[in-house]
Amino acid sequence: MLAESLTFGPGNGGPPDTVLCWLWTDPRYRADAYNASHVVALQRMVARHFHAPHRFACVTDHELPDHIERIIPTHRELNKIRSPHGSRFPSCYRRLVMFAPGAGEVFGRRFVSLDLDLVIVGDVTELWSRPEPFVAWRDLHPRCLYNGSMMMLTAGQRPKVWSDFNPDVSPRAATRKYNGSDQGWISYRLGPGQGTWTGADGVYSFKHQIRGRELPANAKVVIFHGDTKPWHPEAQALPWVREHWGTV
Repeated sequence: MLAESLTFGPGNGGPPDTVLCWLWTDPRYRADAYNASHVVALQRMVARHFHAPHRFACVTDHELPDHIERIIPTHRELNKIRSPHGSRFPSCYRRLVMFAPGAGEVFGRRFVSLDLDLVIVGDVTELWSRPEPFVAWRDLHPRCLYNGSMMMLTAGQRPKVWSDFNPDVSPRAATRKYNGSDQGWISYRLGPGQGTWTGADGVYSFKHQIRGRELPANAKVVIFHGDTKPWHPEAQALPWVREHWGTV
């Protein structure tokens, strides 16, 4: 397979050992938006479209089916930080734990973090075999360098994302220039020049690039950031969503 034919130096890139997702309840933001069935749908898509040895795990306090590994969240103080954009927007600072010391002991040598509201429509083995220590989706918003919907990291790399984060001042400092909670801080702390995925790689925004259009021939991942989700009627009306994500 392609992923097995690529070689990488110690501590560098390559396909992830772990595919991560996150499931939590935030009563301040869409308390019922996500559930265990969405984790199952994502696991099925990963199993179908990622052809390299890996573990699939979800960071959650929720109960999950036995075949999905559960990682109990740590650093719960991050859960209390509100989005600097207000209660209409999610607070995802808990994901910064990926940059903490010892993250490799929990998540593995290299891991890719996925939102539950994306649809994998093609082989992602090569997509996730990039050589850079950190890679993230670059959406079209001018105030977002790195979108948290899909991020890949070699454990121990980019440590200042964690060490420089101050919950009292960092969120506001970041949002003077960038949108988002964790992704705003990551963009602010790392600045331009990190590895990114774009439409040229087959990674697309549903609301900005796909809605009302045909699925591009090179599409591998379609990200449903925003109000429409793969399980909503608008998305379920699309054959490619039903084929890859499944049906409600």
